[in-house]
Amino acid sequence: MSLAEPDVALTDFTIALEGAVLGALVHARGTNARARRWWAAFFWAVAVGALLGGVSHGFPPAHEPMRTAIWRLTLLAIGVGTLCAWGAGAHAIAPARRRLVLIIAAGLFVVYATVVLFVTDAFGVAIVHYAAGAAFLLVVLMRVWFRSGPPSALVGALGVVMLAVGSLVQWRRWELPAPSLTPNAVYHVIEMAALVLLYVAARGLTSTSARC
Repeated sequence: MSLAEPDVALTDFTIALEGAVLGALVHARGTNARARRWWAAFFWAVAVGALLGGVSHGFPPAHEPMRTAIWRLTLLAIGVGTLCAWGAGAHAIAPARRRLVLIIAAGLFVVYATVVLFVTDAFGVAIVHYAAGAAFLLVVLMRVWFRSGPPSALVGALGVVMLAVGSLVQWRRWELPAPSLTPNAVYHVIEMAALVLLYVAARGLTSTSARC
């Protein structure tokens, strides 16, 4: 059985494996148990979204209802990953503000899921929701780095920036003629590298008391 979009599907499946492994590694070690769980859930949500994306691009269902279901599940996985990014970042700020951040993040996720399921499942909705969580995590990582100085926070911030660059590549439809990668596949390759940088941040922030 051949893949409909081999470069996109294979890079999606690779991200799924990477996310599953990184999530397990983060969950296994670290002194901050709650932060560990949020970071692990983030990587696992990325893995689920990538797995569903690989199925969509590699083995697109013949029936429209099934395609729609897989697509919406993919968008929901992105939403869960965004919620976990908020949660991971919240555990690097002062406890007094953490609860408010988590309430806001949960509210945004409920609104996002409602829109995806009952209003529109356009990918732009996911981009807006994801961008807010990424921006929050970037600000938190930079503040932790400025105030406490752990290199892992700066590495994680670079990972968030890399994801933004990858999104730009995907949006502008830039391709790589060699090794013949479409824009979606190029984004996936960038995402693979960014996830490693975020893993470095996760390991650092779950093993330290650094706060912003």
